[in-house]
Amino acid sequence: MNLKINISLVAATWIFTLHSIAQRPGGEVLYEEVPVMMGAKYTKADAGDESQNWVKKPIIVDNSDKSIIENPISNSSVNTKKWILTREKDKTVMHCYFVMPDFPCTGLWLGGDETFIVDANTGIHYQARGTDEKAIWGESFALNAPAGSIVDFHIYFPPLPEGVTNIRLYGVPRWASRGGTILKLTQNNTATLPDADKLYEQFALPRLTEQHGPYNKDDMDTYDVYEDIQTIRPTKEHSMAIWCTPEATYMAIACEMNWNREYFGFSSQTVLIDEQTRKMYKIRRIMGDIPMDNQFFISGKAGDWIAFLLEFEPLPYSESLITIDPGLTISYSEPEGTPFDVWGAGWASTFYEHLSLQQLKYNRSQFMPFERTIVK
Repeated sequence: MNLKINISLVAATWIFTLHSIAQRPGGEVLYEEVPVMMGAKYTKADAGDESQNWVKKPIIVDNSDKSIIENPISNSSVNTKKWILTREKDKTVMHCYFVMPDFPCTGLWLGGDETFIVDANTGIHYQARGTDEKAIWGESFALNAPAGSIVDFHIYFPPLPEGVTNIRLYGVPRWASRGGTILKLTQNNTATLPDADKLYEQFALPRLTEQHGPYNKDDMDTYDVYEDIQTIRPTKEHSMAIWCTPEATYMAIACEMNWNREYFGFSSQTVLIDEQTRKMYKIRRIMGDIPMDNQFFISGKAGDWIAFLLEFEPLPYSESLITIDPGLTISYSEPEGTPFDVWGAGWASTFYEHLSLQQLKYNRSQFMPFERTIVK
């Protein structure tokens, strides 16, 4: 790929790292509370006491790396707690994490009729809809789970509009949420739109309109010309988005058109590198049947933003895992192309590292089709 500006994507940085999780929906992280030390509001319970309001199916987080909470096992009356707020399509979810002591406990309380998110700017209330088990909503309850395990309690709210930026959270006292403090939500244009989740299947692919030849890298008159490529809203040069399927990995790359006709090229040696394993995943093709290792022209308008769609070998990560694990990262590597003698131009190598798969997923909405408007 001919790169005019070397802009690197910055991987999202999070305190909260997960490698696998059971029965947890994924979504865009809107707010993340840091771990706090609090006096535990529970007492020891008898595991055989049928009079207790027991949680029937606790949702257990796999905390094998012990990184989600600072003190994963607490044998005292002090328990480390943490929560995050996520946007998950048709709802907003508060994930309340509880570290299980080495005994069954009772006297726990999650939320109820007084649990609200309030828009600090407009005063609009978003009332909690409940949790996964109705019996523990608005009621004291008991919990029995393996010592040191992290239990994820869900509180479901209506979806927050994109314009909500500052909130107060009420009615979750065990997780230090009783109003007062204004919480600033993450607003980094990372919300992926439902229509973008399958966007790679509807991408506008470049169409060959002028075929020349034989190809001579030093003669631009022999470069093929393509039109009708996907146009998108202005964004950052070489922004990327990703779609992971069992069959293939698709990557979109944004480029700015500085002229009505501009040349590009992609190397057949381009790879994605899994930074967890260092394994490489090869490029298969440029969607639209553009030949690799040759320069070609895209015809459009100066000022257009266009998007190429590349197909690679499949990465070993599911959509759900990418959603919940911000620690998964890749590198994009393309070697230097064959030198060519046109206007002193060159085909430089490209290397971007520490690309967060989660951020690349959320970037999908940047690649929605956008129709060019020209005012004369």
